[in-house]
Amino acid sequence: MQAQKRQISITLDASVLNKVRILASEENRSLSGYINYVLKMHTEKARRDVEPK
Repeated sequence: MQAQKRQISITLDASVLNKVRILASEENRSLSGYINYVLKMHTEKARRDVEPK
């Protein structure tokens, strides 16, 4: 079963958006798919970094 999707609106600096578009294209992902992937990886790393060892 796929994860439930929610639509949101965000504002990005033009330079950030351009860089993210390039990275998404290099990984053959859609822009929203790439942003979702990056945020997922970031939140998982952030969680690991704060968990007690």
